[in-house]
Amino acid sequence: MFDDIEYKALKAYLVDGWSQRKIEREILGLDAPLNGGGYVAMKLLHKYNIREEHKSILMNSHLSKEELIKYLNDINAEHSSSVEDSKNKVSNEFLKKQLSKNNIEYKSLKNSFYEINIDNNKYLLKCRTYNKNYTFVTKSEIPELSDNILIALVEWQNEQPVSLYLIPTSEWTSGKWNMLKDRDYEGLKSEPEWGIDINQSNKYELNNFRFSKFINTLIILHKLKSFLHCFYVKINFYRSVKIVLVKADFAMKFTVR
Repeated sequence: MFDDIEYKALKAYLVDGWSQRKIEREILGLDAPLNGGGYVAMKLLHKYNIREEHKSILMNSHLSKEELIKYLNDINAEHSSSVEDSKNKVSNEFLKKQLSKNNIEYKSLKNSFYEINIDNNKYLLKCRTYNKNYTFVTKSEIPELSDNILIALVEWQNEQPVSLYLIPTSEWTSGKWNMLKDRDYEGLKSEPEWGIDINQSNKYELNNFRFSKFINTLIILHKLKSFLHCFYVKINFYRSVKIVLVKADFAMKFTVR
């Protein structure tokens, strides 16, 4: 994970509280001016996600290499979790901005869930971040699949959100998409999940769920459904009127006879 020189530098900072300039001068063998400098040591510390708040944090500790590895793993896990939380917050804001931009009413719920209203039809969204990695939703969060329950997938590029996709959870049962995974992990500790596993061979599948395309299709379908309903009502009305007229005509003829 690190060589002997890096180990000495990390230990000097975490245990002894040495300055970055002193680490450069006495461990890295670099000329460090009295004012300024320390950038090489800082780059080394940042490589392991060690920041100013970690200085002297392990004071009075002997800190073997094994203990240092464990400590760095804990820092990296904490850093990764913090970065992930931060990205998820930005993804949620990006989703809300896209909904507002398209005049779609929404209601924020817990755990990145949203309720939206399109042509008086309600849908439930779950926001997830796609950053060239596998992402998922646990089955305990979404136990039942439905056309009205959607995954709002926010795609990131160059450390910022760029695209939004809406994937109906019912698509997990269609068998049409290689990127959608149904994983139960029987006999393992991991929770069962609905996975989204995107790679170069199946990334094109996402185009079917682009936000603008999906919303426009949804609006057209709702309008068509509304039109067909009105048409059906009118047809039934005309049939009813025709039946009444036929019966009335029959009654008049019978009366005349």
